[in-house]
Amino acid sequence: SLSKLQLKTGDLDPRLFSRLRHLQKLDLSDNLLDKFPNSLTLPDLRVLNCNNNKLEDVTALKQFPLLEELTYENNVHLTLNDDYKVMFLLQNLRLLNGKDITKLAKHVRRVNGPKLTSKVTAHWEKFFRDQLPEKHTAEQVKSIKKKFLKSVQTNVVHGPSSLSEFTRWRVKMIAEEFLARSLGLELNTDPETDEKTDESEEESEEESTESPMEAAEEVDQARNFSSYINNVTVMPSKRKRSNSKPGSGNKRSKSQASTEEEAAEDVSAEPLHFLQCHSKGNSREDFKTQLWSCVFEPLLDSGASKDPIVSSSRTVATCGGESVCLIDCETGTVLKKYKVATEEFFSVAWTTLTMVISNSRKKSHNILAAAGRRGIVKLIHVAADFCYGEIKAHKKPIATVCFSPTQETHLFTASYDKRIALWDIGIPDCDYNFKASQLLVLEVLSIPLRIALVPTCPEQYLLAGCESGCFAWNIKLDKEQKNR
Repeated sequence: SLSKLQLKTGDLDPRLFSRLRHLQKLDLSDNLLDKFPNSLTLPDLRVLNCNNNKLEDVTALKQFPLLEELTYENNVHLTLNDDYKVMFLLQNLRLLNGKDITKLAKHVRRVNGPKLTSKVTAHWEKFFRDQLPEKHTAEQVKSIKKKFLKSVQTNVVHGPSSLSEFTRWRVKMIAEEFLARSLGLELNTDPETDEKTDESEEESEEESTESPMEAAEEVDQARNFSSYINNVTVMPSKRKRSNSKPGSGNKRSKSQASTEEEAAEDVSAEPLHFLQCHSKGNSREDFKTQLWSCVFEPLLDSGASKDPIVSSSRTVATCGGESVCLIDCETGTVLKKYKVATEEFFSVAWTTLTMVISNSRKKSHNILAAAGRRGIVKLIHVAADFCYGEIKAHKKPIATVCFSPTQETHLFTASYDKRIALWDIGIPDCDYNFKASQLLVLEVLSIPLRIALVPTCPEQYLLAGCESGCFAWNIKLDKEQKNR
């Protein structure tokens, strides 16, 4: 065991490990490792624990071909895409982070290979084969390879967007194998060198398009991020103004001219708050957890003497990673946080239900629906700070959810199973008993990523933005036709 020794990557000396060729179990948990050296000689390693480190890449783990059990929980930079990479690379892997992944790993290794290969081959045939002359130099081959690898990773798309990084990685691997067979090129077996080359190329090509996340990493991660993000410049939009009088022509008064000159100047603005409430383990260094959705809480009717300031909704619900947060936008305070350890939330939606509380008295309460990777909708009574129920809506991840503006109990869920379902979530009683029922199922040709009800007739038409286009349905409920 080499646990809790504050070890960094440079401390893993290959010369030391070369004497441990028969080592089968290694514990490197609770250290400071950001990657694995490519030359650790441990051919018999079967069990590896890397929990609580700072790992950023898993491809070097392929040097342990007999590995059967692997754990790397609480490495804030690793994502689901990395899980798929290790399943593909380690043919003998059975347990990943304590879960049996045997069936899923077989699926990952076998599925999509032929489709991706045919797409990669077709991309070469269509765009690059004719660019390479019959008698070509090594420089020409190198140049065409660089262009092809960049183009094929950008244009060959397959599978859900949540696994786009894994797909790009597989596409690049297939493309390099294809070039090795077709042009007799050597395969690059050092992913670390390859990634550095890609990064340097991207930096030289896109020096002026650095994202806030990338800049934050360059200025000592979270410590200097606040100073970086404060340097925000907001440009006012330019709008054409029609003259109020037809005969005024292009003449402008001095006051108009000075106003327009002022509007043309840059406006300096500073963000009120910078929050990282969805970071894994509340880590200030986690810039990988993605924020998928944010929706403002609707107003509850506060009577005729409604104060415009007090009654204005300044609470927003956000979701990303394993948590849903309620945030006061004015103060920047995280009011509440709901966590589900095995979930990744993709969407949230609000509705207001009139509930019977006690003694037959009724009161309106805001209910928050949250859904994501597990295909389950969580129903949260925000005022009571209580998740009172869940609906097992789909067998695959839910991309987005939305409530009907006219039927407060009607909830639409759109899933990666290529279905959009309409649910009546019911109204919970004073003991939070409720009954949910499925009213309608819409079959989609491709994965629905966004859905919206037509504002002028929300009870009749629904639009869905899908991976292969925009689709519309007549959703008027008909007892005879529940599937469309």
